[in-house]
Amino acid sequence: MEWDTSPERMAALHQSIRPVLTDVPLRQALSEDFPQDCANLPIAGGWGYTQREAIIFVRRQFPRPSAPSFAGLEYHIAQKIIYEELIIFRKQEDRFSGIDVQQKSQEPITEDGRDT
Repeated sequence: MEWDTSPERMAALHQSIRPVLTDVPLRQALSEDFPQDCANLPIAGGWGYTQREAIIFVRRQFPRPSAPSFAGLEYHIAQKIIYEELIIFRKQEDRFSGIDVQQKSQEPITEDGRDT
């Protein structure tokens, strides 16, 4: 089988990737869809598509709340959101497979003199 990797097909695929539109909180969706590794995540807030809908890490729910490193958890959650977008919230015939996630960059956003 030969894959269609033409610029037109790639553009159509890129445009088909949309944010998840649901009233289900991210924490609940991840817990239900990935119960083995996402039950009871120390998060709150939205799905993280905008600053207003940011994913909030609830520091007091971490085993060592004084100095947690969020980098591993951030990557884990980003990977699961991608699976939600490209597999779980799609019709069977529109699902992706063989997804490989690679982080390109990460930086804090400062708002009113504080990291957000």
